[in-house]
Amino acid sequence: MLQLSLNGLREGSELEQEEIRREFALRHCVFLRGFLSSTLLGRIKGLIKNQEYFTRIDLDREGKVFAREVTLSGSDPLANLMFLLLNQKDLFDLIENVTELEKPMRYFRSRVYEFHPNPDHYDSWHDDDEKGQTIGLSINLSPDPMDGGEFEIRSASTQEVYKKVSGSCFGDAHLFRIGSEFEHRVLPVRGANPRRSCAGWFCTKPDYRVEIKKMLMTPKPDQGGDVSKS
Repeated sequence: MLQLSLNGLREGSELEQEEIRREFALRHCVFLRGFLSSTLLGRIKGLIKNQEYFTRIDLDREGKVFAREVTLSGSDPLANLMFLLLNQKDLFDLIENVTELEKPMRYFRSRVYEFHPNPDHYDSWHDDDEKGQTIGLSINLSPDPMDGGEFEIRSASTQEVYKKVSGSCFGDAHLFRIGSEFEHRVLPVRGANPRRSCAGWFCTKPDYRVEIKKMLMTPKPDQGGDVSKS
């Protein structure tokens, strides 16, 4: 079992890695049960309190809004913790191995966000094929069970759905392929609890060591909003 903890990365057995590699090659997405350790989940749960989110709007290449959510500032302790955990060479090497990616990964660009059960929060089909982004990763950071919010990935040309990720619990994750031939989305959230996730992309640039140094030495100002292309 692949698992990330405060003490490092558990890579799993060769057989486990081969099963992940086979599923990823077939479905372009693989579910990782228990990706975060129980100790790490305890630390994360302690950071989830009275957090301040700002509205994030994503635009496609034509300038059309395809997603709306609320996102933590990059200076938030939880966002900082996830950034540091996910930017490590051992993890890059492992993901390159199980996805059989030829280009080396240098950086994980991430955010912590929430989808609430209301029509203002939505995510339409899109590809994320830019900025050197190669493989997507989404981690469930919702201690309370949620209804809806399933992830789907499909062929951009035939619209065949390769995989639908449902039944995700606190600390589970899924990897998915990025490219112009693939599209993905998150379905609406229902019920009372939001869908909280750390999501982002393994990228070929910049170098994570440079970015971590910047983060540690330069405090990030609070953000009041963001409009971005993805």
